[in-house]
Parts: sequence; C-alpha cells; structure tokens
Amino acid sequence: YLDLCNDAALLMRLELHGVDVANRWQGLAEKCRYRKADCILTFIDAHFALVLATVDDAVTDLALDVQQKYAETNPQEDNARVVGEVGVKLARGLVAYRRGQYKATIKSLLPIRYDLRKIGGSHAQRDLFSMILLDAALREGRTELARSLAGERKKCHPTNSWSKRAYERAMALT
Repeated sequence: YLDLCNDAALLMRLELHGVDVANRWQGLAEKCRYRKADCILTFIDAHFALVLATVDDAVTDLALDVQQKYAETNPQEDNARVVGEVGVKLARGLVAYRRGQYKATIKSLLPIRYDLRKIGGSHAQRDLFSMILLDAALREGRTELARSLAGERKKCHPTNSWSKRAYERAMALT
C-alpha cells in the first residue's frame, strides 16, 4: 500500500505541474477498488480516495461512507479517532477536488490543514494536500486565500518551481 500511496502522490504532483499522465490512474484504481473498506491508516485511506475519485470510480462514495462509519463505531481506536478528526474531511476534500468542486475542497481542507500531521507520513508526503488546497483556491478565484496560502508556500519553499508559479498565479488574481 505504501507504493500505491507514493504512486498516487507522484501522479497528482505531475498533474499539478501540468503533465498529462494519461490513463496511469486506472492501474492504481484497480488496486484501490478492493481496499476501499480497509481503514488501515488515515494517510493511506486518503490516497485511496484520491485515486478512486480521479477515475470517478463508483465505489468512491462508498469508501467515504466506510471511513465515516469506521470513525463513528470505533472511538476506542487511535486511527478511528484520527479518521474522525481529520481523515474524513481530508478524503472528502480530495474527492471534491478531483470532481472539480473547488469550493467544497476548500471547505473541507482549510480547517484541517494544521492537523494533517496527525495522519502520519512525512512533511513532504503531506505537502501534497497543501498543494491541492492552494490549487483549489486558485481555481476557485479566492484571491485573498490563494495569496495567503501561496505566500506561506513561497516562504517555506522559496526555490520550489511549483510554489513560485502558484505564487505568481495568486498575485495575478484580481
């Protein structure tokens, strides 16, 4: 499953950089489709949701419902608590993003952006979700939010080409 997460993150980053990854998501979706109810770790489940939503798989919403139910029915488990606090919102935000629902993406991801450390993974791995939030703000035309997020990124990643382009896009919004 970690290879699957890495593959999904790479494809998403390539797309954020404007690279056409063609049908490469399909192979990942085949693997995720049968793991939709695993609830292994919040970090992994978020990537599963991203993959399934990218190919508009019929089980995407079912996977979200399974996460919600898991969080509600297993409050004694650490992972279930993280799913309830962060994971469900993260997964719903990623699904909304892939469906072009940028306002819903922002609504889901913005309130949890400082809590993403709870899901595990490295700073670099979780950074993908910050990139998605910023891209959603840019696509939605949320000028002040996009400028704020882009400014934070530029300060943290001053030599990163994507951060530079996102900052330029944000400053160009009117």
